[in-house]
Amino acid sequence: MSTEYLFKIELAKRNGKELNAVHVIENMIKGGWSLFSEEGKIIYADISDEYDFHFMAKNISKAAYYDMVNEKQIKCELIAFAMFYIENEHTYRIDVIITSDFQVLISIDDLNKKMLCNQFKLLDINWYAYHIIPYLTNDEMQVEFFSFYKY
Repeated sequence: MSTEYLFKIELAKRNGKELNAVHVIENMIKGGWSLFSEEGKIIYADISDEYDFHFMAKNISKAAYYDMVNEKQIKCELIAFAMFYIENEHTYRIDVIITSDFQVLISIDDLNKKMLCNQFKLLDINWYAYHIIPYLTNDEMQVEFFSFYKY
């Protein structure tokens, strides 16, 4: 049986600026994450796929994907996609969901996760927090609350 790991992050607007899902993604990219898989594809749930999360991998531009994200945000749909971080020739994957009220749910990919100790099956929670939380706080947004769950 596999273990599931989830970060739940609640964002709040800062300095009167409205929150925007594209800005959340861009800030994650500034932190070293990428929208593009090793195959150069963006993995995401399409428009109107709000609760099924049928992720698809497509060769589309970041601009085209951001147009889709903006459309989903206008429709108050959940925005679901994968992000990747390369370190020491290893690629780590997270699946991200941004809700209409700007909760960011991050599921750690079971096959490509950063472990603190493989022998004891300990996830490196600090590594994920270090590579995510600081990049979600800037002049337009801040992390109001975050929690971590293991199932």
